[in-house]
Amino acid sequence: MHNDDHQKLSQLEGALGLPHGSLPMMGKRERYVFTTVDGVTVLIGPRGGCIAPALRSYNQPLDVRTVAKLSQNQQERDRGIDPARWQKGHLSPAIGTDWRCGDKDCPCSWEPYGRRVDRSLGFTPPHLEGEGQLESEGKRPTTTPIGATVCSGVGTTEVRYPFLKAMGVTTTEHAMKESLLSALGHNPTYSGEEVGDERVEFRAEWARLIRDECGGYTEPVGDDAHCQAILRISKALSGKFGNILLAGQLRYGTSQKAFNLYLKYVWQLENRKVPPPHCPVDRIMLKLVGVDVAWTQCNSVTEYMSWLHRLRAKADPLPLAIWEDRVWYDEWRKNNG
Repeated sequence: MHNDDHQKLSQLEGALGLPHGSLPMMGKRERYVFTTVDGVTVLIGPRGGCIAPALRSYNQPLDVRTVAKLSQNQQERDRGIDPARWQKGHLSPAIGTDWRCGDKDCPCSWEPYGRRVDRSLGFTPPHLEGEGQLESEGKRPTTTPIGATVCSGVGTTEVRYPFLKAMGVTTTEHAMKESLLSALGHNPTYSGEEVGDERVEFRAEWARLIRDECGGYTEPVGDDAHCQAILRISKALSGKFGNILLAGQLRYGTSQKAFNLYLKYVWQLENRKVPPPHCPVDRIMLKLVGVDVAWTQCNSVTEYMSWLHRLRAKADPLPLAIWEDRVWYDEWRKNNG
């Protein structure tokens, strides 16, 4: 174990209000640190996010304080149901570093390694793609936006997302363009008239920074890590292009809109199994939770996270990104017939 693994465990102990050394270090596999909270295995990811591998569904990010109750509810709810029907989660709350729960009736007892990892994490790490699939299985998304349809043909699987269809976006290049335009639209950002190619250079650098940060989102990302990514983008652009930006900075609200929207596009374009940790926050989202402020003026992580807490409460029991996708599409259909 590395020092940063013990540091992650200590941070989780602090978040739970537990003394140092209270949580056991059960091991590490596929870059995830294993520990146990109230008898339920919790995994701490490489970027600080937590996963409860036994649970089939829960709001993201996971509130580790609730894992025991969630596990109990799942066991009571699923009593008598054939466990082979579930593609995610385990019958027993305690998962070993071999990705098995020890219950002989759980599919993990006979599944190959790669499939057990997928069952536990809810996605397959890129280096395990294609490994450990049972012959009877086809690769299919375990987290699909509401309203999406999966159409299978000979040798192909096409997922049709209403959001992508509505926006007419089919490539990541187009997605980036739309994300930046959406963040800048009706949002005074520049300090004066353009006199050269400085705005083109600004947007090109913005796109590069977003793509660089986006690479780590094939796995769950915690709130702190995600907020820091948004802030890094904002600070980098403010430092390099402050002379053309209003008040010398790219505001946090503008940075989150572009980054969160691009993550949503990529999630659907690449059919990723892990939804983004947050959703694009804009006027429509804030209105739904009774917040009457301009997202464009936000320059505070604390204010931004206060919005996220309200939105998650509204979205419950759905993951925020999936709920927002449905709300957005319902609003789009209302306005476009």
